[in-house]
Amino acid sequence: MIQSLAPNLNCLTRVQQERLVALFEGLAKRKDRASALWGLGKGVAGLAPELQPRFVALVEALAEPQYRASALWGLGKGVAGLAPELQPRLVALAEGLHQPEQRALALSGLGAGVAGLEPALQQRLI
Repeated sequence: MIQSLAPNLNCLTRVQQERLVALFEGLAKRKDRASALWGLGKGVAGLAPELQPRFVALVEALAEPQYRASALWGLGKGVAGLAPELQPRLVALAEGLHQPEQRALALSGLGAGVAGLEPALQQRLI
């Protein structure tokens, strides 16, 4: 269901978006949170600018590398639509993945939005 919201996230009201982010924040199981973040991923650029830092903080709070990798993979092209000050935080998360398969998963997702990133961030991903 969350995946079906992603392409239309910008059509939700600010209050509806706030509730959605709060729902994600309230998920107790990290696996469920990672799955929800992955599902919303590509639509994250449609979040109100003031909610985007909370979304990024949710990804950062995923302590398990496999869940971080999955959430980053789900972002895809959405990463390029985030506020410029948030993009380096996500790139840093990808850089912090030490297992090759996890890093590859994260980079394959973030790579879809690499053209929309600043050149310095593009270089870091490459």
